[in-house]
Amino acid sequence: MIARATSWFKGHLPTRESIAVNRWTRPFARHLLRPDLWHFNRRSVPRAVAIGLFIAPVVPVAHTFVAALLAVPTRANIIVAAGITWLINPFTIPFFYYSAYYIGNWVLRIDTVSPAMTHAATKQATSWLTWLFDKSGPVAVGTLILATGIAAIGYFASSFVWRLWIGRKWQRRRWRVRLHG
Repeated sequence: MIARATSWFKGHLPTRESIAVNRWTRPFARHLLRPDLWHFNRRSVPRAVAIGLFIAPVVPVAHTFVAALLAVPTRANIIVAAGITWLINPFTIPFFYYSAYYIGNWVLRIDTVSPAMTHAATKQATSWLTWLFDKSGPVAVGTLILATGIAAIGYFASSFVWRLWIGRKWQRRRWRVRLHG
């Protein structure tokens, strides 16, 4: 199953050569074709994970494109940065923004107000748009706090997993050398 998924991804992911000849990316090809942006190493992968996890909730539209663009100046892996953005998806985003709203309320110390509340002077129901703009501050603050926290956790977790994986590869290599020679 994993081999089939890997082969599907290899067949559908853009290659450096396809990006070089694409008319939309040709003006930026000099920057996009740098080898360090396409290699998987201990520095580029954790950076890419952090970028992808931060950008996905902060930029809800075109987050994959924005994460790939931010991977260039930070020397992160473009493929990982773009792919990680899909961990925050339409199924997880309502929970994320709900949590962000309550965290933002707590940080800004704003009392919750229902959209059906009436204005004291006019006794008219406040409009949904007014309520939305009143509540966008806590959502924005909460989103930035959660995105920063998730990005930091993702950075350190991927760095730790990378070190474990490389350590095991070296350990297996040492065992092979001891057995065969």
